[in-house]
Amino acid sequence: MNAKNLRPFILAPIYLIGISTGILGLAWLFAPEPWLLDQNANEALLQLTYKQLFAADINRHLGDYLTGLYRFFGWWVFLIGLLILLYAFVTKLGTERERNYFYVVMFIAIAGLYVIQFQFIPGSPFLWSSHGFALMLLLSIAASIQLKKIESASKQLGEPRT
Repeated sequence: MNAKNLRPFILAPIYLIGISTGILGLAWLFAPEPWLLDQNANEALLQLTYKQLFAADINRHLGDYLTGLYRFFGWWVFLIGLLILLYAFVTKLGTERERNYFYVVMFIAIAGLYVIQFQFIPGSPFLWSSHGFALMLLLSIAASIQLKKIESASKQLGEPRT
């Protein structure tokens, strides 16, 4: 495989991460009751059902509060997805330096997601999205490593870069 054929395997997974992150953000942003998207995990964490929680008179405006929090969260998740897409689109992750910086940041982000999810909401369906993000990142990193090997071999042979 040559360098030109590896580039889609570097970029496409990152585009998928950005698009998926944006879609998740939009889901939290526009769902009528966004806290219900991971209801089982939240109820397990609270050790209370939402029905019990909302039944208490003191919590009569809790839905409004949760909606505001989740809308804010959704907006930030959407923007993070957009930033991932834009960075990958503008730079094309064309240099080793651009890829490495990006991979470090994405590794920290995904590792942080895993820590929070496993510690607080292990039953969340969003854990599967983290698995998908990690898999896409690993695919992109693997293609980047292969590209580096090909480019190193080309330099040693004095061939032009493709």
